[in-house]
Amino acid sequence: MSPSDARIDQSFKQGTAFRFKRESGDQLWQQSYFDRILRREDDLGDVARYILQNPVAGGLCDDPASYPLSGGLYSHGAMAVGAEAPSLREGKEGV
Repeated sequence: MSPSDARIDQSFKQGTAFRFKRESGDQLWQQSYFDRILRREDDLGDVARYILQNPVAGGLCDDPASYPLSGGLYSHGAMAVGAEAPSLREGKEGV
């Protein structure tokens, strides 16, 4: 993450956290974050499945498809039935 990206991220989180705290009294963001860059050797299907399973892992639902904030191709389309996702790897279709 570049310094300017980090400043944009910090500004966004600060502004939204302030308003959310004022309106609800609750904390919106966790204290820090972990960013991850996808690399050529990463399997996008595995990454998509990991992301879709986050609400299940967090105890928010039993099935990713039932989570109201999931959506798009990977949750209700091809990945839901096990089709192969595009790849970042050279030489594979979808690059």
